[in-house]
Amino acid sequence: MSNQNTNKKLFDDSVKDGVLLLVEPDSTHRCKCTLWFDFTMQSVRKIAQGDLIAIQNFNTTKNSIYYSIYRLTEVYPRHFALGRDDLKAYPGNLEESAKSIFPDFTEQENESTEDLTKIYCEAFPINLQFLDDGSIDSSKLSEDESLPITGSEVKLISDGLSEIIYNSGIDKEADTTVTIGKLIKNDNVNIFVNSEDFIKVHFGIFGYTGAGKSNLVSTLISSVLTQARTNNKFVLFDIMDEYTGLLIDQLLNPNINGMLVSLGQRYLPQSVIDYITAPQRNEELLIAATNDLLAGMLFPKKLKPFKEQYRPFVNQLLIQNKIKVIDLTFNRTVEEYSQEFWETIFDEYVTGPTEVDLRVILNRIFRETRPNEALTPTIARELRQEVEQAKRPSNVGRDKTINDRLTSIQQLLDMDIINPSLNPLPQEVAYNVNQLITELNSDEGKALIILTSDDPNNMREHAKKIGQSIYNQRSRRATTTPIVSFIFDEADEFIPQKPEGSKKHSRDIVETLSRRGRKFGLGVGISTQRITYLDTNIMGQPHTYLISQLPREHDRNTVGQSFGLTDDDLKQTLRYKKGDWMLISHDATGLEGQPIPIHANNTEDRIIEFLQSINQNNN
Repeated sequence: MSNQNTNKKLFDDSVKDGVLLLVEPDSTHRCKCTLWFDFTMQSVRKIAQGDLIAIQNFNTTKNSIYYSIYRLTEVYPRHFALGRDDLKAYPGNLEESAKSIFPDFTEQENESTEDLTKIYCEAFPINLQFLDDGSIDSSKLSEDESLPITGSEVKLISDGLSEIIYNSGIDKEADTTVTIGKLIKNDNVNIFVNSEDFIKVHFGIFGYTGAGKSNLVSTLISSVLTQARTNNKFVLFDIMDEYTGLLIDQLLNPNINGMLVSLGQRYLPQSVIDYITAPQRNEELLIAATNDLLAGMLFPKKLKPFKEQYRPFVNQLLIQNKIKVIDLTFNRTVEEYSQEFWETIFDEYVTGPTEVDLRVILNRIFRETRPNEALTPTIARELRQEVEQAKRPSNVGRDKTINDRLTSIQQLLDMDIINPSLNPLPQEVAYNVNQLITELNSDEGKALIILTSDDPNNMREHAKKIGQSIYNQRSRRATTTPIVSFIFDEADEFIPQKPEGSKKHSRDIVETLSRRGRKFGLGVGISTQRITYLDTNIMGQPHTYLISQLPREHDRNTVGQSFGLTDDDLKQTLRYKKGDWMLISHDATGLEGQPIPIHANNTEDRIIEFLQSINQNNN
């Protein structure tokens, strides 16, 4: 696609050209360049990590000038009168020397007057070159196999040309193109992605606490649902129950089939169950249900003052039957039910011979005799009796530990199956896995399905059921549309390195989807701060990464090995602020495999605008 704009300059002439000092081989990139710009306070504020620069290369002739395009990875002011070796000098002299060079920096605001001060930079190639004919045109970009010429002028690339370079492989008019953010340095430069490649070929979001992972997940979902003209579907496994407030606008978007699906009645407040199951709904029930839902919602700090403004929208979730419930009572086999409590029973106090004895008992009752039978109340009573008979006559030491765990299982059977005290679910809110799969396979419309449960085992088992069911159906029918993205927040809970119980089931299906799901339009998104605990085989599957601050070297190494990034690349993220991300993709971005420093659109700002605009219209 050609994108011309002759009104914009190729280079940023507000910064004086620099000089290329050294070109040397590099083990991870084609080469590494060392360069500098004359120091001024203005230039220091202008030049930043991630900026694109242009350096004449050896393809240049008398009739045509070719520039290799490089990305700055290190930028810092340097005074050559004081270096690292000088730090060994006598402290008094060293301090005086440092104080004496201070004016050399501060007094050079707009003009460089000191030869001893420079802005020292390092840069790596992005493997593109640009033919300079005076116009901004993506057709002038080509693959760069040349090398820059030492001693060449180094030019800071303008915003207009930067946007063309970063988006060179993107058709902005395509149905699948969406804006994912703007350059960190300059919000005039939009960064686009192909949403189909982004979600179908999998993505990963990795950042430390406070980086804004949930904010970014919400932004990505919202951007694809509202900007892409294709009917994409999202299934979000919300293990922390924090996305209702962050995606309230999309749940209620009339152009999207949005729903909040609870994996069982007991994971919702009783007032909500009373309202959605009432034969005659009334205002009193609605108020109580809304109050309890609001009280249980998690809000980021910026959205907490707007909590009351959510009230009419939570009302609409209830009134429009956007809250669904999967009735688990008759939806599980005996073995599947055992998987839900297995990890809870085998806690840190059940070890050695105690663990061996308890596993023998539970395997016999739940996994050997009738594992595939449906767990009806009648079967549950029989299981309860078998558990009672398995208890030890003594109630001290190891026997007491075993008896306590068996009693816990009896209590779960009583609460869940035998005496569940569940309200009959009306057709409008009753939901099951088959209905969910039907929605995901329908080519009609877009969808956002948020799955919630306060039982991680339950969530993982449903990930297995849903993922396996849709994968089996699509592989049998060779179906590839619509594109569905399964997003696993707190991914370490679903794909750990050494999984057991329900974690093994969720890990297995995520691996299946990440390895073979793209053939059938099934993508995976993983988001976590606990990178060390992730299954490395699955981590290597996403073709798109978004990375923020990773202070732990081991985490950086894990991500780097999975995506072929160097520690020099990843160290840039240590300076990122909340909302800043390194975007790198083999398929979805205009630059293949090249880090792009972006600032993602802020979910909180989007939600505040949504709340205020609707409330103003109502007033």
